[in-house]
Amino acid sequence: MLTRRLVLSALLAAAAAEGVGPEDARGRVKATVTDATGATLPGARVLLIDLQTLHAGPAFTVGVDGRFEFAHLKSGDYDVIVAGPLDAPCFVPEVRKVETVKEGSLQLGISLRLDLKRCGKAVE
Repeated sequence: MLTRRLVLSALLAAAAAEGVGPEDARGRVKATVTDATGATLPGARVLLIDLQTLHAGPAFTVGVDGRFEFAHLKSGDYDVIVAGPLDAPCFVPEVRKVETVKEGSLQLGISLRLDLKRCGKAVE
């Protein structure tokens, strides 16, 4: 019985040291980037900013499916900034304020709109 308690205590201590307890659960933000027609926007650029620390997370480019995910986020407020592909400057960047909670998952649909004036084209 004593050996069983020692093993259990050692396992609990190791789990706490590695941060795998329920109090360390993290949230996530998932989204798909599309244009106004609903078509995905491969190459869109995405950035996450922690509004408490003003720390910017890694920026990345979405794939052909237009999806992205930020995982393992601590609870708090964030800005998700999405811009169109580098070869498509006509898309207006979008900023979404989101709040994550422990063990929560937030699903967004982000649609970027075209602004032909940004491309120097006439609007009729």
